[in-house]
Amino acid sequence: MSIALNAGAIVAKSQVYVKKALAAKAQGEHEDCQLWASFALELLAKHALATRHPSLIVDAGNPNNLLVAA
Repeated sequence: MSIALNAGAIVAKSQVYVKKALAAKAQGEHEDCQLWASFALELLAKHALATRHPSLIVDAGNPNNLLVAA
């Protein structure tokens, strides 16, 4: 399975984004905090889908992506 479809990798990347969001909040950069937090939330939503089945988070426009996820 591709690293991009790995649920653990998605959570790890989300944790990086959460740390960036918290660092931005501590510095008073609220817009940056909201941006990084939204990226983290998107990845957590993808994690929820990927744990169900990896094909739910691939780009369906390329048939090869669906084959890799299946």
